[in-house]
Amino acid sequence: MTCILSCSNGYEQNYKTFDEFNQMNQRNKGWFPPIIYSDATKLRNISYLDSQNAFGKFSYKNSELYDSIFSKNQEINVELFENEMRNNSKNKPNWFLNLEMMDKTNLEIIKVERFFILKNKNEKEIYYILSQ
Repeated sequence: MTCILSCSNGYEQNYKTFDEFNQMNQRNKGWFPPIIYSDATKLRNISYLDSQNAFGKFSYKNSELYDSIFSKNQEINVELFENEMRNNSKNKPNWFLNLEMMDKTNLEIIKVERFFILKNKNEKEIYYILSQ
């Protein structure tokens, strides 16, 4: 079941499977990073048109595929990701990542287009921020 909520504070999208996500139009998909493949599940995103930013996350099954994506893109440091979170803190949903609670030695972060994308080496979950 797809759930799309809209309100003045943000536009939230939730998809259980890649197939549900893939049926959406390009405008809705544009709030998600271009690294989502058919093994993605539990896709969640909240976007803000006025500030042109979004927060999101998804799970995946194929570690090798996402390891390859991260190895092909230049890694950025965790401070840049934290800065993006701070710069957009008024829009950060409560379900989004809490970096203070994580072991930062297990994180990999890349930037793809306007997306700051983070994965924990020990988890099969990716978090991202779309920023201006």
